[in-house]
Amino acid sequence: MTAPEFDHVAQAAPDIEEAVGWYVKLLPNTRVLHQDETWVFIEAGRARIALVVHDQGPGHIAWRITGLETERMATKYGAEIKPHRDGSRSFYLDNPRCHSVEIICVEGSAWENLHPRAKQGQDIGNATGDSTDAGFA
Repeated sequence: MTAPEFDHVAQAAPDIEEAVGWYVKLLPNTRVLHQDETWVFIEAGRARIALVVHDQGPGHIAWRITGLETERMATKYGAEIKPHRDGSRSFYLDNPRCHSVEIICVEGSAWENLHPRAKQGQDIGNATGDSTDAGFA
């Protein structure tokens, strides 16, 4: 098994614009990786945060693994892998304290193409509204 890598934390936000503004003010150099009316994906330092309106998914912590590992783990835990609108695939489990954990595979998704550029410091978008959609729909 390949070791999972931390991917992101997701939280509910009733107002996406307000949430983005708050994080940009609090954390300098926050970059907006994607934003629409239902969710935003931001990066601050080395952390990525998904802020979603309440009906777009549970608050969770996400761990990224390969496609083969996703299939293996989903089978092991009896979970259904579901596609996301950005091309990633994942499933959710609840930990013993009933907190949601997402196991995600970004291979072949819009995020797979963004991830290497983010690590290299290339501009993916910034908090001034210059966000790049990169296939999220």
